[in-house]
Amino acid sequence: MFNRDKVQRTAAAIVAALVFSSVMVGAAVGPARALENAPAVYAQVQVADQAHG
Repeated sequence: MFNRDKVQRTAAAIVAALVFSSVMVGAAVGPARALENAPAVYAQVQVADQAHG
């Protein structure tokens, strides 16, 4: 027969793993979604009309 304590621990571990993985996926997707609509800026160069010096 199954040990009830062991089954409860296993069920709790499965639930905790599911919650943990969903939180990790949410934490990874959140910043990616924030950058979804932002324009990509690779480099920025300021060009002056007149040379200094």
